[in-house]
Amino acid sequence: MTWPRTSLRRVTRFSYGDSLADDLRAPGDVPVFGSNGPVGLHNAANTTAPVIVIGRKGSFGRLQYSPVPVFAIDTTYFVDTTSTNADLRWLFYALSALGLDQLSEDVGVPGLSREKAYEQPLLVPSRAEQRAIANFLDAETARIDALIAKKRRMIELLTERLSAALLGAIFSGGGRETSLGHAVDLLPGYAFPSDSFHSVGEGGVRLLRGINVVPGRLRWDETVYLSAADAAVHRRFFLVVGDLVIGMDRPLVSDGMRVARVAEADVPCLLVQRVARIRATARADVDYIRFALRSSAFQAHFSPILTGVSVPHISPDQITAFRLPVPRIEVQRAIAKSLLALEGTVETTTAALTRQIALLAEHRQALITSAVTGQLDVAATA
Repeated sequence: MTWPRTSLRRVTRFSYGDSLADDLRAPGDVPVFGSNGPVGLHNAANTTAPVIVIGRKGSFGRLQYSPVPVFAIDTTYFVDTTSTNADLRWLFYALSALGLDQLSEDVGVPGLSREKAYEQPLLVPSRAEQRAIANFLDAETARIDALIAKKRRMIELLTERLSAALLGAIFSGGGRETSLGHAVDLLPGYAFPSDSFHSVGEGGVRLLRGINVVPGRLRWDETVYLSAADAAVHRRFFLVVGDLVIGMDRPLVSDGMRVARVAEADVPCLLVQRVARIRATARADVDYIRFALRSSAFQAHFSPILTGVSVPHISPDQITAFRLPVPRIEVQRAIAKSLLALEGTVETTTAALTRQIALLAEHRQALITSAVTGQLDVAATA
């Protein structure tokens, strides 16, 4: 179908949000929107309704839609009935097809360039067609969003099942309770001087920093190195396959404890300050200890004793003081074996569900783009 082509500046104007410090917000029921969504409430709005809020700084280009008036703060732009004659729901979908999160021109703090956004081409159907497209996409995206929410809930239930199994197996398996320090060898990382770090390997050895430790694995997308000669002096801090590492700064994150097992692909690497190495001894099975550290009991133990305001952290002494049952080594191995099987099933199923969610999200965006560019005849689908 053929629709008139114009630029975004001919369709709408992006209005600037206003400054509103936390201590200036008065009690009320008006949502306050930042670039990443709702951030509180206030007693007055600075938009009409409905309104599209667009991230200007921070999560720039992110789109939020509200059917009620909001207070849009100064990290955002907004579009409401005072700044466009288009159907707001249609415009919301049309904007989502423009890739606004790619239009930053700021070097220091990334931000959405309003002028570059205005230059983006847009196909503009009639108001009646805009409403038809918006109604179609409302229904279809709601259906897809429900499927995505269902699969995310399945992942949550799998995680809860594994968490319950960890707690039950570790703390119902018998054995004398002892401190972690009596079952493992713990070594805090070395305080290598930062001016000795290199961003390129060139025969150097990777340094395992806190940023590299995420729940369940090590990530190396932000890697620094130490020269081979300097590394050789600190052999004690080399990690080996099977070691456990724990990030001591911000150890608790949304998806669990920052504990991971060192794999073949992770070595050689050196342990750096603010990360601790946990190495199993003859008294402890490494996977049994890993599952104990992943358990909700371990997380509950540390949550109330974290210190530091800006960067919550734990100390080596706090780690070794954690108490857990340590049965005979063969019992530990049997418990670990059953948990490894369950962990494998959970990880495989979670990976499959995550791929399905990604495909649904891609389909959702493709559907929006097809509808707002006229590639999909919405009238023919009715």
